[in-house]
Amino acid sequence: FTFLSPEKISPWLSLNPSGELSIFALDLPLAAPEQFDVLAKWKEISWDQWQGLPSIEHLNGLMIGTLRNGHFDLSVTASLSYYEGMFKAPLEIKNAQSRVFWKKQDERWTLWTDGVDIQAKSLWINGDMSFSYAKDDGPWLSILAGINLTDAGDAWRYYPEELMGEELIYYLTNAIEGGRARDATLIFEGNPTHFPYRDHDGKFQVFVPLKDATLQFQPTWQPLTELSINLDFINNGLWMISDNAKLGKLDSHRIEASIPAYQDNELLLDAEIKGQGQDIYDYLKNSPLSDSVAAALEQVQITGDVAGRLSLQIPFTNEEIVEAQGRISLSDNDIYITPVNITLDHVKGSFDFTNETLSSTPLTARWLGQPIKLNFNSENSDKVYRINVGLAGAC
Repeated sequence: FTFLSPEKISPWLSLNPSGELSIFALDLPLAAPEQFDVLAKWKEISWDQWQGLPSIEHLNGLMIGTLRNGHFDLSVTASLSYYEGMFKAPLEIKNAQSRVFWKKQDERWTLWTDGVDIQAKSLWINGDMSFSYAKDDGPWLSILAGINLTDAGDAWRYYPEELMGEELIYYLTNAIEGGRARDATLIFEGNPTHFPYRDHDGKFQVFVPLKDATLQFQPTWQPLTELSINLDFINNGLWMISDNAKLGKLDSHRIEASIPAYQDNELLLDAEIKGQGQDIYDYLKNSPLSDSVAAALEQVQITGDVAGRLSLQIPFTNEEIVEAQGRISLSDNDIYITPVNITLDHVKGSFDFTNETLSSTPLTARWLGQPIKLNFNSENSDKVYRINVGLAGAC
């Protein structure tokens, strides 16, 4: 009975197991002990976390089978499962159950489930998995599951720290406020030792259609609110697309954001925006561009409907500066130029900004019924931020 040797028993003792083994029956042919049959039933089993094995509480189950094939019936209720190093908080499992089969054929072991149902804090996951191992081929894991998330504010509990890193988890924990997701999907296919598949030799994907959320993408910018967004975690990155959100009073019907590689520690955000000229000004006034681009818009005040684009490169740490770019397009708008106290109407064209630098394309307008051309650009020094406006008659 080499499986009862001290070196084999020692890891089990490290788990500090407890519980009740209510039934245990073993048919062990002395001439061929590997052809045993086993029946076991247990309840209220628990153990501590040990190395890569998470802790568990209140595990009930039944095992029937032989070395070559058999199955487990497993259930858990009201359990705290600690997995330090992988998750920031213990998994608060309300209910979980599954039937797990095993089979040994030649030199290959295979485990698979007939349904896995887990209900945890703000999370419900239902699906199936299979795992196989052969000495020559290595391990292979397949998972397909559906997920419902009732409060995205608790999503941080399920971010794998080993994959995503502390800085990204800290950023997403503070950025995503509320929201819910129904019919999210988890796909895992590959050798788990190669995870997160930077060489594209496997696939890990979690697709989350998030509704009614707020994304505070950077503390010094107003958040995206009333947000419906698809989050697509693929291997080592995250891609997000939305067709409905608010930026202050501005509407956005196309937002794209991405973290192409978690180790780069930055978010790229690109949003198309629409609203009143005053709404554009109000949004920029409550941003790091308050003393530059917003100040310029105090001198060149736009009224009427405008469209634009905002692009941000956002580091996860506050030590680095957010890079901002944007374009505001004008179509038959009115502009009031405060330094010279004149109003232009039917203004067409656009202007761009990159951080604190602002410049326009050649604009056309009408003043006192006459066609004119104009342009403007900014100058920034340590002491003053100045906007230069050029006016000329149009032929």
